[in-house]
Amino acid sequence: MPPSATLKPKKPTSSGLQPYVMLMFEYLRISPSYALAARISHEKPSKAEQAEWVSQLYQGTNKKPLSAEDKLALLDKFQPVLQMFEEYGDLISVNFATWWAQTGQYLYDQDGSRPKTYSIAQLEKGGTLTPQVMAQISQYFEVMRVRDDHPAAVIMAIPLGIPKKKQLEMVSKSLDQHKIGLPIKAAKSRRPLAAERLRNQPLIHGLGLLWARAREPKLPLWKVGAICKVSPTYSAKIDPLKDKALEKNIETRETLTTLTYRMIKRAQLITENAAHGLFPSHSSRPLPRFDAEEAYQRMIKYKPEMSRDKKSKPQHQQGTIPKTPQAQ
Repeated sequence: MPPSATLKPKKPTSSGLQPYVMLMFEYLRISPSYALAARISHEKPSKAEQAEWVSQLYQGTNKKPLSAEDKLALLDKFQPVLQMFEEYGDLISVNFATWWAQTGQYLYDQDGSRPKTYSIAQLEKGGTLTPQVMAQISQYFEVMRVRDDHPAAVIMAIPLGIPKKKQLEMVSKSLDQHKIGLPIKAAKSRRPLAAERLRNQPLIHGLGLLWARAREPKLPLWKVGAICKVSPTYSAKIDPLKDKALEKNIETRETLTTLTYRMIKRAQLITENAAHGLFPSHSSRPLPRFDAEEAYQRMIKYKPEMSRDKKSKPQHQQGTIPKTPQAQ
C-alpha cells in the first residue's frame, strides 16, 4: 500500500452500534422533552393543551407569554419528539436489554431490516387449507413480515415435483409481471446515528453530569465537576467532600465551575437533539427547562441506587453504561 494511502474507518455494525444506542437510551430517559412526549402519549390531551404544555417546557416563567399561534408553532416543532416516542416507546419502565430485543434491533439492525424470502407453508398433493397451514400463513404476516418492515412482496404457489430450472423460470416470469427489480438492496437503518466517528467518553461524562445535577441540584458546580472528573488536571486538585470554598482554591473552583457549566449545557444539547432523533449531536437548538427534581424522580425509577437516601456519590461511573468500542 502506498504511504499516502489511508484506510477509511468501517461503520459500526448493528452489534457495534448497540453500546452507543444504549447511551442514547439513557439520554432519552433523562430528557425533559421525551418525558413530556410520554405524558402527551399517555394522557392524550387536546391540541391546545399540548401546545400549552410544550410552551411551558420551553418558555419557563420569566418571559412574555406566547400567543396561541406561537404556542401552536412551537408544538409543530415538537412533532419529531412525539414521533420519537411513538417509535422508541416508554423507556422508564423497561431495561435496555428488553427494549433492544423488542424494539431497538429493528430500528438499528441493518441486516435485520433486509427483506428476506420465506417458505411460508408446503401443501401436499390434494392438501387443503388446514389449521396448521393457516397458522403458518399467520406467522408470516404477524412475525416475519413485521420484522422486515412490511416490504412489497408477491405470494406465490410454486408447484413441486417439476425440475428446479422450470420452477425458477416460472418465478422469474411472475416477478417480471409484477415489475419487481432484483436483487433488493439492504435497507438502511431507520434511525442511523448522526456521527460516524463515535467517541464514548464525552457522552458518558455528559450523562454522568446530568445524573449528578438531578441528584444534587444544590451542589456547587465546582463540586459536581470535581466528583464527575470533568478535568483530569483541576478535578484532582480539590476534594469535593472535604474542601471548602477558600481563597487559596478560588482559581481551581472557578475553572471547574466554568468547565462543568459548559459540559452540562453540551450534555443538555445532546439530550435535546436525541429527543429530536439526532444522536450523538450537540448542534445548537432551543433547550427546554431542565427541572432537576423532575429529572431525579424519573431517574430513581430506573436507577434506584442513585436515590438521595443512598450513601453514594453521584459519579458518572455508576449505573449500567456498557464499555463502548474505541473510537475509530
